[in-house]
Amino acid sequence: STTAVQALLTAAGVNSVATNGLTLRFPAGRFKISSTLLSDLARGVQIRGAGRSATFILPTAAMAGLPVFKMQDFYHCSIEGMTVQGVSGSEPSAVIQSHRERNNGVAPGMICQKLHVDDLEAFVVQRAIHWTCSNPAADGNNDQATISRVYVHSFTVAAYDITHLNSVWHRFIGGEIIGGPIAWRMAGGSFTASDVVLAALTDVEVDVTPGTYIHPTLLKGIGHE
Repeated sequence: STTAVQALLTAAGVNSVATNGLTLRFPAGRFKISSTLLSDLARGVQIRGAGRSATFILPTAAMAGLPVFKMQDFYHCSIEGMTVQGVSGSEPSAVIQSHRERNNGVAPGMICQKLHVDDLEAFVVQRAIHWTCSNPAADGNNDQATISRVYVHSFTVAAYDITHLNSVWHRFIGGEIIGGPIAWRMAGGSFTASDVVLAALTDVEVDVTPGTYIHPTLLKGIGHE
């Protein structure tokens, strides 16, 4: 499945800055993935499954420590309607890595912004979503993600991991975080979370690394089981 899916991403122009509004659909079924699916410099690209109970993405053990989807230097993209299930002992680093690589030099105005993730479930992974940047010079906007109805079960690091300063204003709406150490881990950035259910956490809800934070973080209506 990996080669075919990556070929579709490339053929559809997802790796082109000129792309706008394309949709890649996973039908109902089970898809084995053995290497990261990269979407680079995409604009308005939608990756859609047929629903959490219909489309299953199955990373193999070869993906230990690697993200399943890597969204790099993108704008207004979305991933929705699927379940991603990793391998115990060979967990992928994240279902989605939202990554800032360039400092606007290659694609002027390109930013990691407004990633929408909806109707997604994750099992046996290190993280559901990991926000990263390659170096301090590239620490531009990697922000404004909307994460709604995402269900994260059985993770080993943190459900959501924000690892740099300028990754801000993320919104988490509904969903569950169950069966792992930390719900949100922060080394910079900010977010708001509302109506998210937490259960069976072995460490803390929010782990804030000492450092510089320039925007507030707000949690409200958080449920506990």
